[in-house]
Amino acid sequence: MESGHIVTIEEVFKLADALSIAERWQIWQFCGEHDHATLPTAATGGAPPPRYCPDCMTAWTASGGVLNEPRRPE
Repeated sequence: MESGHIVTIEEVFKLADALSIAERWQIWQFCGEHDHATLPTAATGGAPPPRYCPDCMTAWTASGGVLNEPRRPE
């Protein structure tokens, strides 16, 4: 992403979908536990905005619910 670009939740989902299941799972495992207070927010047009990890492209609701948890490869 370019500097200053406001990431939308749709972009987070697209970027997550662009990764293979195995690749995203591996990145997510490497991330470990996420500190939600330090994660960037994604634009949705609503409030409060969801947060996302720019590494594993996992998104969470403002209350901490996972929106697109990576799947373990079979």
